Amino acid sequence: MGWRDWQNTVLQAPAARPDEGWRIAGPDLHTCVAPPGYEKDPAVTSAIREFDPGMTPIWRIQLWHPPEKAEIARVVHHGIGRYYPHPKQLRAAFHVELPQDWEGPAPNFLDVIFEDPRPNRYIGPNAYMAWDWHVYRWCRAQYVLLTADKYRRRVERHRARLEETSRKHAEEMEYIQRDLERRIQPRLETITPEDWKEYERLRQRGRPRRPMIVVP
Repeated sequence: MGWRDWQNTVLQAPAARPDEGWRIAGPDLHTCVAPPGYEKDPAVTSAIREFDPGMTPIWRIQLWHPPEKAEIARVVHHGIGRYYPHPKQLRAAFHVELPQDWEGPAPNFLDVIFEDPRPNRYIGPNAYMAWDWHVYRWCRAQYVLLTADKYRRRVERHRARLEETSRKHAEEMEYIQRDLERRIQPRLETITPEDWKEYERLRQRGRPRRPMIVVP
């Protein structure tokens, strides 16, 4: 799909039109080719890719039935897609139209769509949000948050490993102590007072003597 393809692109919508309220007219279309008039600021894109090189700018195009009108409204929003090498682990299938000279893997995961439901009071299509430095600041804040969360989880895993190692060591020492008591206790019951005296005499003989200091 290229820049000129938009001139001949026709988005299909059902023939029936609801009489009241906003209604979505068909499935969403995701594309990596900018619709005319919705180009992204290249400076913002380059700034985001400095810390998030895996980010792929995309556009989402929706068709809506306006209330009590016969025409179809086209609504465009900016978004971010990503490629994950294990698509079976993704939440839902995701397809995006690509330009003719596209290189590399196609995005298979929809990360975020930038839209604001507040101006329309959460009714109908959400308001458009420009691809500007507000998007950059949001992406940067999310990146820092995710990085800090990864570090926190790594610290928690390391602490859990230390606690598990300490617990296993304590269990091992307790087992050794019980085993020694089990083996030594029968022999302790057979020791007589004379044996203890002989043990004390041998212990005193083996104790190193302190050097004698003579003060003149």
